[in-house]
Amino acid sequence: MPEPASLFVPLGEWGEQGDGPGRLNQPTGIALDSNGFVYISDAGSGFIHKFDPFGSPRLSFQDPLLERPSAIAVDHGGAIYVTDSARNHVLIFFPDGRRLRRVTGGPAQRFQSPVGIAVNDDGDFFVVEMNGHRVQQFDSDGRFVRSWGREGEAPGEFRSPSGLAIGPDGSIYVADTGNHRVQQFTGEGEFVAAWGEPGAAPGQMEFVTSLAVSDRFVLVADRGSSCLQIWSLEGRHLVTQRFPEWTKLEVTAPVLLALGPRKELFVLDALRSRVLRFRINF
Repeated sequence: MPEPASLFVPLGEWGEQGDGPGRLNQPTGIALDSNGFVYISDAGSGFIHKFDPFGSPRLSFQDPLLERPSAIAVDHGGAIYVTDSARNHVLIFFPDGRRLRRVTGGPAQRFQSPVGIAVNDDGDFFVVEMNGHRVQQFDSDGRFVRSWGREGEAPGEFRSPSGLAIGPDGSIYVADTGNHRVQQFTGEGEFVAAWGEPGAAPGQMEFVTSLAVSDRFVLVADRGSSCLQIWSLEGRHLVTQRFPEWTKLEVTAPVLLALGPRKELFVLDALRSRVLRFRINF
């Protein structure tokens, strides 16, 4: 791996604060599609936004069923998935913003504060619940497939998980925030591994705010170290990296990560309602 100083090359930042179309108030989620377009959910305004990689607005829409959007994901066909942590449901939209479907959870398993969502190559989507302490899986038609997890600290258990991402082989990586760790599962929900321990030293985790997975690495934004940590897909800690001083990026505030198709990292700085763009050299 290259020297830490050359891992992230700043490419600029964008974002205009406000409540209207194309503006950010309290952004809570970020995702990229296969063409590099950036999608942002905004809890402050209730808007869902689409931008090009340079920050030019392409689409903004609201929905009467969307009260407090949190996480966001996009599938290969351009459908947009949004969790609503206030109304405890997931709304799925066509690429033009028209509502397609509403999902409230599995049988007798209504969502409890859904705060993370990801979609795999088959169109199955996975939802992590902060207050439900579990992951639920649904097929491309919104039908319940399975769930796993409960509150606790044993392998496969969670404490206030805050996000998840899908690896190149279909593995599910969960930010197990309250347990100061990341957990890895198969695409069928079977426990594989867990790593991390409380603390602010390199390789430790105090409060995971977001994670993203590339074809080789897991990137973790952690409040404990106020840095971005890089791990192997198998859970070996590689680097703890601070962002350049000019970004004034405080990982102690809400920071969310998304990886683009051209080896680019997009960082949503919720505190300042902006997006920072980096080229990654690993």
